[in-house]
Amino acid sequence: MKFRRLLAISLTLACALALGCRRQEKPADRSTIPVGIVTSVTGAEARFGQAQKYGYDMALDEINATGVLGKKLELIYQDDASKPEIASLAVEKLTEREDIPAIIGAYSSSATFPAAAVAKRHQVAMLCPCATAHVIKRGSLAGGGRRQSLTGADALPERDDR
Repeated sequence: MKFRRLLAISLTLACALALGCRRQEKPADRSTIPVGIVTSVTGAEARFGQAQKYGYDMALDEINATGVLGKKLELIYQDDASKPEIASLAVEKLTEREDIPAIIGAYSSSATFPAAAVAKRHQVAMLCPCATAHVIKRGSLAGGGRRQSLTGADALPERDDR
């Protein structure tokens, strides 16, 4: 339950922040706010990506019970097939849509680096909830995304006795 609440809060904050950061053309009158999701639905990390998708769907139900800024969220999924180059293409495809203010993903750190670079190039906010590589610093992801998780070093500090 605590995880669902944290995920729901993270999704809500990401969308609210992204709406303020997105290029402002004349907005279409929509009843939903689309949010791009890049995760590993297939490939080597599919088991984790599918669990992540299930968590997003649960959080979506909870968030949409009250809405965000008077609207419902709509999740637009893209499968990165557990490959960094596909994650980049997935973000590229999501950024082609002017109505997507934020992207969440990718599942792995190796896919997050190139995906975040694409999001930054297109000036789309990207929240990275699972990228935990030590080289990914809080608030300074190489491509400009924001990490919302502990690094591997935070969870398992380096040992001094080696």
